[in-house]
Amino acid sequence: MRLLVASTTIAALSLVSCTPYNEPTSTINESSATNEQNATEIKPLEWRTYLPDGQLNVQGLWTYTLGGLNIEALPNMMETDRTAPSMIIEPSDQVLPYHPWARTRRNEVLNNYNHPNHAQVDPQNRGWPDGIPRLNYYTPGPIQILQPPGYVVFLYETQHEFRVVPLNNSPHLNSKIKLWMGDSRGHWEEDTLIIDVTNHNDSTRLSVVGDFHSDEMRVTEHFKFIDSDTLEYRAKIDDPKTYTKPWVLGVTIKRDTLPGNELMEYSGVEGEKDANLMVEIPLNATQ
Repeated sequence: MRLLVASTTIAALSLVSCTPYNEPTSTINESSATNEQNATEIKPLEWRTYLPDGQLNVQGLWTYTLGGLNIEALPNMMETDRTAPSMIIEPSDQVLPYHPWARTRRNEVLNNYNHPNHAQVDPQNRGWPDGIPRLNYYTPGPIQILQPPGYVVFLYETQHEFRVVPLNNSPHLNSKIKLWMGDSRGHWEEDTLIIDVTNHNDSTRLSVVGDFHSDEMRVTEHFKFIDSDTLEYRAKIDDPKTYTKPWVLGVTIKRDTLPGNELMEYSGVEGEKDANLMVEIPLNATQ
């Protein structure tokens, strides 16, 4: 059984692996291309298998280097000589394009995240859902992907969350309906699963240190499968109420290939006592 540990401490120990969003592929002059180069281009396709409904078969357990402490680069609270790298792919300066009022609000949590007041405690420590996109780059346990005909289903060990993504071009829910996990609609473009997520509430966070969004956020996710064991996750955040322009975050996710691994029970539930402990006993308290 995995036990819930304060996410501020777990995430501080970790680094995030990410690669550029929509990284342009190099062009090869046809007259100079060799058979070896052509073979290199073709080889990645060999791993692909397809399900009866035409989906690329990517079922199984997936995991990644634990992230979620920060979106922008931030000094590591546990190792002062190290920095937790930024997860931002766009903009190139890797600074979140907050409106001034929103950056002030985020900084109030950032400056107090290891000794928060009740309002500043990370919602995950209260046992609340992490929402999208955070569940795809910060969960202590693995993610399981299932692909029943016409759907992609994500099972998250953290908080026992799940999401069912239809691939049938059905319309989104009425915009007045706001959900912890948002409302997802997906489609495949070759080796990339693209999911449009709307109808978010404003109760989830994007990071431990207070990065947040409004209920106007729209997330466009790209799950690009590089080979049988590697996918690049990218999430475009479009929230004009909170940010001056859209921005993109990304991580690399690897298949869990250890035999016998499976989703396990997760003991973090709503009513978790960690929130009170974090306020009463700050993490930086001295004996």
